[in-house]
Amino acid sequence: MKRLTALALAASLLLSLSGCGDTNGTGLKDLIDQTQSGASSEPVSSSGEQSGSKKPAPTSSGQEPDDPQSASGETQETGKYERFALLEGVYRLDSGEENPEFEEILQIHAFGDVLLLEYGGCMPGQYENPMYVSMDEFWPDPETTPEAEPLCAMGMAQSYSSGYSLTAYSSGAKECWAAMKENGVVLSRGEDPAKEYVLDSSLTGLHPQTEELLAQLKQQVSDPQRSEDVVGQWTKHTEEYVSLLSFEEDGSMIYFYQEKHKPAKAFTGAWVYDGRSKQIQCLGEWIGESNDLGPVTLSLSCAVEGDALSASDLYGDVFIQPENDFSRCSEAFTTGFSTDALLCRIGEGALLEGTYTDADGKQQRYSYCLPFIYDADGFPELLAINEDIDQYFGQAAWDDTANAENGGEVFHTEINYITGEWNGIQSLMIWSRTIQDRTFVAAYNYDVNTNKRLSTAEVVKRMGLSEKEFLDALQAAAETFFMEENAGHADDTRYDEALNWTLSSEAVNMDRPVFVDDNGELAVAACIGSLADEDYWNYQADWYYQILYPFSGAAG
Repeated sequence: MKRLTALALAASLLLSLSGCGDTNGTGLKDLIDQTQSGASSEPVSSSGEQSGSKKPAPTSSGQEPDDPQSASGETQETGKYERFALLEGVYRLDSGEENPEFEEILQIHAFGDVLLLEYGGCMPGQYENPMYVSMDEFWPDPETTPEAEPLCAMGMAQSYSSGYSLTAYSSGAKECWAAMKENGVVLSRGEDPAKEYVLDSSLTGLHPQTEELLAQLKQQVSDPQRSEDVVGQWTKHTEEYVSLLSFEEDGSMIYFYQEKHKPAKAFTGAWVYDGRSKQIQCLGEWIGESNDLGPVTLSLSCAVEGDALSASDLYGDVFIQPENDFSRCSEAFTTGFSTDALLCRIGEGALLEGTYTDADGKQQRYSYCLPFIYDADGFPELLAINEDIDQYFGQAAWDDTANAENGGEVFHTEINYITGEWNGIQSLMIWSRTIQDRTFVAAYNYDVNTNKRLSTAEVVKRMGLSEKEFLDALQAAAETFFMEENAGHADDTRYDEALNWTLSSEAVNMDRPVFVDDNGELAVAACIGSLADEDYWNYQADWYYQILYPFSGAAG
């Protein structure tokens, strides 16, 4: 059904745009006819080469990362994502003006089943230092891509902003298509009219070229060498994220990281091995960032053993994510995620960070990430969730930020959240942590098909559990946690009272906030009785929230 719907959408897009979706007076049907009349289906890059030969160009075979190959060594789906890489290139918006005062440049980056569309607003001739940069993450659906030439990729796209401390989607996902034409591409997202972009041999892109970066890097490194054992493409796949680390013979490099429901991060540049420090030195830029400060230098510690690569960033987790063991790519790269696993319905409305002075005169940090539900307009229950988040967490963040900016002390040191989607249930759990190290938790669940909010009882039922099964499992998990947490304090005069309260109906009930992760694992914000002294942080801490996983025995 999903495929039929997508095909119908693709057909309707082509039909509706063939007559009225004009770009500079040219309809999509006309553009397709132009291409079929003799234009190559493979655009020419700014360097004069076919874009499909660009290195590195990690494209997908369509095979799941861990799927065994067929007896012939290939799968029947080989190449289903490779056509999307043909869209890679640097384009200029065809404004129709002969000498425009301002130009929009589009650079398309292909990473298997993910395309990053990077837009830069530039002064003519100043393309490597754009005045602004915006991003779309585009997930073409091979099932809706016509096999006939020219290439017309259709799927979903989501805009996002990128930065050192914040990478967040800035709008909801929209239908998107990109159609190749003679020496260019036509692109449309959501309700926006189609735009026509043309390849321009004078454009070098929004980022410095490999040769330029390599020359700078060799001047910075005292003993530049080539480390042949790391050359190639390396990947890391988990249920939650996938990453690609590519070191090419020509000195170019790529680091790509994609987490479920989070924007992709991609770093491109050049690399050399520093024979003196025994580190790999990289120089490049993050795709999507405004590169006012120029290329970034990164130092990597890498070790190769067989087909395994261990890589770590000397500056922490800025570059290489945790669990940084990679395997050599045995096939073309793909994330292996479905579009549903990539698109995000929960966004970050604000990220507030800074420092404050605590009661002891020490500098402390605060960080507030405030989520909201995209596209809630027209859905009262979703709007009510956004209003609820803003009323408590939003107001707390703004009040504390104002206090910190005025030299005062904050009450909340952290506000953060996690999201999950499983079987049509969208989950959002938010927590705030105070200077007394106490945590407050709220959770929101809704049906992605009806946009109706789901109670704890409704979530439990949709997971195939009875209320009794849920409450019994929660009570057992809370008891186990309490006893392990307070081991050695059984002789405390408050032990029995706190344990009994932890297991009572006041703490174990159907009002507890619940969260469902992407794998269908149920988490509960359980109430745990506290043994804290009456003067602990100058108030009685009778209980606290603890995230428990009653059906896996975990606590987090």
